[in-house]
Amino acid sequence: MSKYSEENTKDFYKELNGECNPEKLLNIAEQGIFLKEPLFKYEKKKNHKYVVDISVISNQFFSINNIEQYNRLKYFFKEDYIYGKYHQVNYFWGKYSPLIIINKYFIDKLLYEKDKEFLEKVVTKNIFGYRVPMNHCFEILKYYSDKLCVKNNLYLKCEDKYTEEFINICFAHCNLSDFKFFQNTFQKCFSIRYNIDFYKIAKNFEIIVKIQLIMIKLILIKLNIIIIFKEN
Repeated sequence: MSKYSEENTKDFYKELNGECNPEKLLNIAEQGIFLKEPLFKYEKKKNHKYVVDISVISNQFFSINNIEQYNRLKYFFKEDYIYGKYHQVNYFWGKYSPLIIINKYFIDKLLYEKDKEFLEKVVTKNIFGYRVPMNHCFEILKYYSDKLCVKNNLYLKCEDKYTEEFINICFAHCNLSDFKFFQNTFQKCFSIRYNIDFYKIAKNFEIIVKIQLIMIKLILIKLNIIIIFKEN
């Protein structure tokens, strides 16, 4: 990815409000954007099949309004390579059933759907334990976190203040207590979207934990020596 999501988002909305070329919009979205609102609000774009692609990889709500969009949705379920293609852009894209806004057209299509596997996947859900859904730019995440969430019990200190603020605002305290959380592969996606080196944070966590373990061992050794000395 050549640019971060904030810059890509500006390019995307410039094109969306301008010539609105579907291929170009999809190309920009594939690089990673923050889709601020559903595309069905845009008359020139709402019925194009790429609405499904762009919404799914941007983790934004969307509706199915025609057969092209319906078939595009089924295509996402069938093609395994799409997971590899978009996984680094949006970790959550594989769990997009909750993004679908149910309307009459979609229900009518499902009533006659013969693909049992597809039907089962449509009704699945997946919930992640983040304080705020990671679908928007940092300023929006910060706003809703302050309005909706209780302060964490833990607070992570970092040399970089942007990273410190981001982590404490966006992640629950249960994640802050385990450095392995920041080593998960999906953090590469967040590193790209928000320009934060989560792997560096994980390494620092690991060093701190190792130092703590060494200190505990030294204390135990010292206590053991004291006990032996007293016995003698």
